[in-house]
Amino acid sequence: LTQHYVNHYITPDHFGYGTGVVSIFFVLSGYGIFRSIHNDLSDSTSLRASLVRFYCKRAARILPLYWLSLLVDSYARGEFHSVGTFLVNPLEPAPGIYWFIHQLAQCYLIAPVLYYLVRRIGLTKYLLAVLLLLPLSALAISWVPDLGSYGVVYWGTTFLGYLLLFALGMALPGIVRSSGHIFANRILGLGSLAIFLAMLYFGWPSPPVYVAA
Repeated sequence: LTQHYVNHYITPDHFGYGTGVVSIFFVLSGYGIFRSIHNDLSDSTSLRASLVRFYCKRAARILPLYWLSLLVDSYARGEFHSVGTFLVNPLEPAPGIYWFIHQLAQCYLIAPVLYYLVRRIGLTKYLLAVLLLLPLSALAISWVPDLGSYGVVYWGTTFLGYLLLFALGMALPGIVRSSGHIFANRILGLGSLAIFLAMLYFGWPSPPVYVAA
């Protein structure tokens, strides 16, 4: 909110600084969702039941307020959103600030798979995979320029870059658990920090260009 106010009403000099804050939120979301899935698995007798519980909780927290907001927005605009927008279809993303809902929903959909990978292949291989996917995510924009017309691009610079940030956050509980303290395992801790900084570099939007009249 602060970034939007500054960029639109004060000065463009600090354009994009909120990107770092949003990126941190995706990482923290990954951390929290890993814990949520782990708790659901611990409390459930079956994998299917735990997954159903996980998705039901996410839907109950997000969709009612999202739908209400879309209805109010539709009334204010005098133009109702499509059914696909209400169903969080990335091919029919809602305009403006709603982009975040579509991308967060994709993170939730893939979260169980990421949880399985962390537990299956280990933290080191998992973080290496995230690191290797990062440059491919950035190159995909130049390979397929029209990707930006869909809700699968992060800040217009990386393809599914928000998923990589979320995936990085999914590794943090394992780092804490394996070392007792997030900085005790220096290799994994510093490696995670390096990946995050690289993601900020690849995902930082270019400032707007102003042409004198």
